[in-house]
Amino acid sequence: MPLPHPLGYQPPRQSRFDRRRVLLAAVVFIFLASVVLVLGCRAAAHSSNALHHASPQRLLVVLLVAGGCGAWGESMRQLAVVARSHNPED
Repeated sequence: MPLPHPLGYQPPRQSRFDRRRVLLAAVVFIFLASVVLVLGCRAAAHSSNALHHASPQRLLVVLLVAGGCGAWGESMRQLAVVARSHNPED
């Protein structure tokens, strides 16, 4: 359990958009999508399974869309944090 903050402590405000976190979110989403795709391809390779193998182009599109979703979500979060840091009313 962490110690409580001292009286009068103000957490640091984020005033800039952090591109490294956006890139990290995209990479993490691509990694997780690739894990799911590898498991799906292994399941499709089983002899008694009627699933068809996906083409490499389709796999690439799935990975790029997953990375885009991760980057989009993190960039929306970053924009909200920056907007909150500029609004003194909150």
